Amino acid sequence: MEGTYNIDCGGKKVGTAVISREGLYYRFDCNCQLERKEVCKICVVCGDKRIVLGTPIPEGQIFQLRTKLPVKRFSIGKPRFYIAGSKEEISEEFISVQPNAPFLHLKELKNAVFQVRDGESGIVIRK
Repeated sequence: MEGTYNIDCGGKKVGTAVISREGLYYRFDCNCQLERKEVCKICVVCGDKRIVLGTPIPEGQIFQLRTKLPVKRFSIGKPRFYIAGSKEEISEEFISVQPNAPFLHLKELKNAVFQVRDGESGIVIRK
């Protein structure tokens, strides 16, 4: 999966993503030129999985995103990168976590992040 790939937005190339392997992680170095005035996310599709890498931040005339993710989250195959705007739905589910209560979503924890919403602790599972 290592290499340099295009980042697309509406069918146009808007930037590049460089993937390198660092131990058990892939390092993503993304640079793109965006004309949108809204917050957007860089997403990657690899096999049957869609993963949100994060929000690129402005650095002069370009937007940059630097992140690392575990290799085990990715399927074998060529990745495809694209820009998802705030208007495009990024599917996620908030699940409350209660002490001394069974947790039925153990298989989905690898796609989850901890979050507090309205004073309630839980996890957000991105689908």
